[in-house]
Amino acid sequence: MGLFAKAGNFARAAELARARAPRLLADLEDKWGESLCAENRHEAAVAHYVEAGQPAKAIEAAIAARAWPRAAQLLAALPADESEKFCLRIAEQLERSKQFELAEKYFAKARRPQRAFAMWVGQLRLREARRFAAEAFKPEEVAELWANAARTAEKERRLDDAE
Repeated sequence: MGLFAKAGNFARAAELARARAPRLLADLEDKWGESLCAENRHEAAVAHYVEAGQPAKAIEAAIAARAWPRAAQLLAALPADESEKFCLRIAEQLERSKQFELAEKYFAKARRPQRAFAMWVGQLRLREARRFAAEAFKPEEVAELWANAARTAEKERRLDDAE
């Protein structure tokens, strides 16, 4: 079994582990996932990390594979405080790939509503910024958000936006 794993034949090694040494299977699945990630086959690694009982590694692999539905499914099984950092990473990647609506959702899950607001303002999508601010903040906070956004635009010499 160990020789199969060392040779990279994880399927055969896992088959033997299931039959003869089930207690070694989780470690083997983890190593298989690591091997797949090293080959940039992140999406394939997700299932092996799940089998190994490594939810954080499974989420990391899903994020690397840009498999957002799978990452969301895995995040649902984590406590909120553990999932925040992953939600923030997903939101940032979604923002970079211009999937703003989905990025907003993950910024909110990461408890970073200011980032979602700043994203909308930065894209000059003020209608969405206004909607999000009304949903996520108290009225007095909304006024302060807009004032800060105007000050930032003014500092950056975007005077039309500052108005």
